[in-house]
Amino acid sequence: NGDYRVVSCYLRRHNIPGSIEHLITDFTFGSQQLYCIMDKKEKSINRNYAWNMRDTLYTAQEILEDEEIGVTNQEQLPQSINIQKEMNMDKIRIEQSLRKQIDEWLTKKAKANTVFNKTPWCKLSIFAKMDYSVRDHEKKGCLKKRPLLVNKQEFLTSLEDYAKKCKGDITLIPMMRFDPNKKSDQYSIEYVWIVRIDKYMDIGISFIKEDDIKITGIHCDEINILNHHQLVLPHHNGKCLESFNSIFHEIRIGNIDGDQNKLNAKEKEIEKLKKEKDAMNQRMQDAIQREKDAIQKKCNDELAAMQNNINKQVYHQVQILMQQQRHNYYQQPQNTYQYPPDGFYPPSHR
Repeated sequence: NGDYRVVSCYLRRHNIPGSIEHLITDFTFGSQQLYCIMDKKEKSINRNYAWNMRDTLYTAQEILEDEEIGVTNQEQLPQSINIQKEMNMDKIRIEQSLRKQIDEWLTKKAKANTVFNKTPWCKLSIFAKMDYSVRDHEKKGCLKKRPLLVNKQEFLTSLEDYAKKCKGDITLIPMMRFDPNKKSDQYSIEYVWIVRIDKYMDIGISFIKEDDIKITGIHCDEINILNHHQLVLPHHNGKCLESFNSIFHEIRIGNIDGDQNKLNAKEKEIEKLKKEKDAMNQRMQDAIQREKDAIQKKCNDELAAMQNNINKQVYHQVQILMQQQRHNYYQQPQNTYQYPPDGFYPPSHR
């Protein structure tokens, strides 16, 4: 009687060719090699699922005797992932390194060069608790809105208090984690330390072994931890998580007034942008007015220049006309006397 969600979680990572009618996956319990069989079904008659899992586990011999499945030899059957020895060694190394770093952290506090000081707690991946009580297929797995908001310093203080109570008694829970972006079927083994940061407030902090230990995330869902734990140890019944007790579904580490502060900052930014917009509009209006004034002045100057030029031309023509009239006057006989035009008199009459 295995937890079929574990098998489903594993199979979701694979792209299944359309020509395949049956899927077989290893479902080993301890030393007993068992297999799970899934049959391809029409989604319309299978609650929109492409595969239907049989409610029976099979031995290798039973599968070989089933002609419908078409497995002819045992080499075609999937093999279980044997990572027990490597996993146990990594688990021991991480526990030893974690104890050492906790001692250093409790002794040197902020000056310690430990994973607790180097981890960006506010940016860690948070694996929230899911609502498994919802029966509706479309809503199953939706998140409940009951987050725990905690300041980073308060969180580290609670973690420090719990580490002091443990006195080096640390037991890690191994679990299998897949590519979170679902782009490959690669997996890694992470190790979860169950921490009680307050009454009814348990979380799991996951570690991975690289050059040094590294914190990969915070888990708030014991069922999710158990499912991934049973991927590496299927025979475990979850006693390691019996004491896990938490009343919240998600934890957020950082400024507890962060959302309001972000809203206030956005309002200030909007107000600043409004002022900049008004100032820009005013500068544009001033620039437009200066351009209009410059164009008007240029037009006035050109008009004045044109008028001045016209006046000069008119004056020049008048002068020419007057000279012509004066010349004509002097060409008259002397006994004939007429006043010259425009008040010009001969020298003898001035």
